[in-house]
Amino acid sequence: MRTQIHPTFYEDAVVTCVCGNSFTTGSVRKEPTTEICSACHPSFNGQQRIVDTGGQAARSNKRAATVAASSRARERARGPPRTPPGSPRHPAHPATGADCLRTAGGTQTE
Repeated sequence: MRTQIHPTFYEDAVVTCVCGNSFTTGSVRKEPTTEICSACHPSFNGQQRIVDTGGQAARSNKRAATVAASSRARERARGPPRTPPGSPRHPAHPATGADCLRTAGGTQTE
């Protein structure tokens, strides 16, 4: 590794904010400055209020209720469930009139 290319690391660098707050940390600059810190940022000092803009939670609940209602209406319009082929209650084949008994392999047996 080449020497002379790495910056000097200061373990006691004092960071100063524009609000007047200062704290010590490690940095490659001796006295870095910042525009906002945890003392003056609204999220960190408790001054920011989280607002439900436009009722996002209410809109989400309304959308979920609409989807559930439409899926229930589709189920009612669809009618009773069809019985799968090969079940004891499956109707006779419409073309031949014979019972349609199928095995797991898909071949028809009489």
